[in-house]
Amino acid sequence: MIVELSRLRRQAGSRRELRFVLDGAQLAKRDAAWRFPEAPLFEGRLEHTGGGRYLLSGRLTGTAETDCARCLAATRLPFDLEVEEIYLPQHSVDELNRTDFGDDAGADGELDQEAERALPHDGQYLDTDPGLEAVLWLALPPVVLCSDDCRGLCPICGCNRNTDSCGCQPEPVGSFSALAELGRLLAKTNDE
Repeated sequence: MIVELSRLRRQAGSRRELRFVLDGAQLAKRDAAWRFPEAPLFEGRLEHTGGGRYLLSGRLTGTAETDCARCLAATRLPFDLEVEEIYLPQHSVDELNRTDFGDDAGADGELDQEAERALPHDGQYLDTDPGLEAVLWLALPPVVLCSDDCRGLCPICGCNRNTDSCGCQPEPVGSFSALAELGRLLAKTNDE
């Protein structure tokens, strides 16, 4: 959402309550593995804290959907994320990006964490979407299972072993295939 800053920038401490949804289709374009059947909803506020600094705080809630990494079943993940994003004027962010770490570093040699993670605004408008999208993408797990005990797909016939029983006997692979062959030979000699 693009927020016009003219009313907020007049006085430090002024704030604006915000409630809007992110475009789920646009989010899905960024990563085709994820779908958003319920568009993410942001509820919170944007506050001018002085010196061109704005604080966006609130909650981002919704449902994300992706495929289980083992059985490929659609798996929904509800989320309720706390948001706290800092916005600084574009020239301040540019300055931070050009700064030599030795000049503005603290006692431990690192830049102020708040300044490091600040997002830019142009003084007239502030775009909340990049910050909210970053919060969402960082919170989503890289691997999703439909359940902890998901049995996955049969490697021979491809059936979902959570819902079907195929009776296939997978062949051991790798170094264990030689042991399996040895076991068959030993069983054969014991039978003779």
